Amino acid sequence: MIEMRTQKKWYDNKLVVTILCIFFFPIGLYALWKNNSISKGWKIGASTIIGLLVITSIGGNDDSEKSTTQNSNTNIEQNINESEPKKDPKELLKEQLERELKSFENKPFDGSTYRETIQSIQMEVILFNVWAKVINEAKSSDDDEIKKSGQALEAKVKKLQISEFPKMRKAYKDIVYEKLWLENIETNITGKNNTTLELTGGAFASNKTKQQTQETLSKILNMLRFKKVNYRFTKYDDQYTYYDIDSAADSDIIE
Repeated sequence: MIEMRTQKKWYDNKLVVTILCIFFFPIGLYALWKNNSISKGWKIGASTIIGLLVITSIGGNDDSEKSTTQNSNTNIEQNINESEPKKDPKELLKEQLERELKSFENKPFDGSTYRETIQSIQMEVILFNVWAKVINEAKSSDDDEIKKSGQALEAKVKKLQISEFPKMRKAYKDIVYEKLWLENIETNITGKNNTTLELTGGAFASNKTKQQTQETLSKILNMLRFKKVNYRFTKYDDQYTYYDIDSAADSDIIE
């Protein structure tokens, strides 16, 4: 018998949806409405706020429209402040640390839900960045309990990163392979923990093509913590061009 398992999609992760709504609102709005665990009321409310912020950022020629938008935003902010009393920053940080630690204990992290596209792989990197921010805030706190919880979270995140980054690099190679094989470019990954990307094809007989390709890929390769890229004309070449990448170690906690 074949057991069918339903994997959690990236847009069902509330933390990812929140980040996207703040920094990448077009994708965030899509993820918000695709999420199955967020109530319809929250979706409508969040969509309204995002819409008002977009209108405000675009601006308009009519001063009365600007005034109406500003008043609406003020009313929303007042309602939020009245319904959610402010908490002490230390208490908020303690609660967040507790939630993150419990999430590691209650359910093993499943990074396979971030392997569908390059964008979803980047979402997993952003998730690690969010954890890094919480960890660094805990480190700078003068509260011993917060520091201890931060150290516990740091140990868990480091262990997870060491496991996940090689998988993310492998997934990236597979996605790039599907895109480049039409251009007669073969993609491979080598090295300990999948740290070297190798691209082979006739196009790389040109040094200009190598340089342009490297400039195009450098940001994502650094984000995924590759260490090296090899460019070959054919797979039988003993001599080839390579670029070293000064990226962080998989265990490094980086915002």
